Amino acid sequence: MTLPQERWLSKAREDLAVAKICLKEHFFNQVCFHAQQTAEKAIKAWITACDQTYPKSHDLLRLAAHLPQIQSVLSEELRNLQFLNQFYVPARYPDAPAGNLPEGMPNLEQTQKALQTAEEILRIAERNILEITEP
Repeated sequence: MTLPQERWLSKAREDLAVAKICLKEHFFNQVCFHAQQTAEKAIKAWITACDQTYPKSHDLLRLAAHLPQIQSVLSEELRNLQFLNQFYVPARYPDAPAGNLPEGMPNLEQTQKALQTAEEILRIAERNILEITEP
């Protein structure tokens, strides 16, 4: 039987793979959305591995607050979570504002930052989950 955190990590890895495919096609908005989703699912996996419940939220900072150790482990990445937060709504809905970035849709540099942040959050979550679940 697959543990809940393993299912969340599987979905996070899938979102990361989709983000990389979208980057090749220059679908920057979708890269940023899937980067946000990667981080969200990785954090939910980590919370689940800690035997805690997470709020029904897409706000990465709100989710991260449910991990007591997150301040020391993700200190630098916490700033980047706010950056990823801005991509959830505008990337999903055509009638939403065209991104919360002052200049509108994400450019290549912002897209690469979003993808790198998601990869790092996923790596950190995987490492911490392994430490929690390994005897």
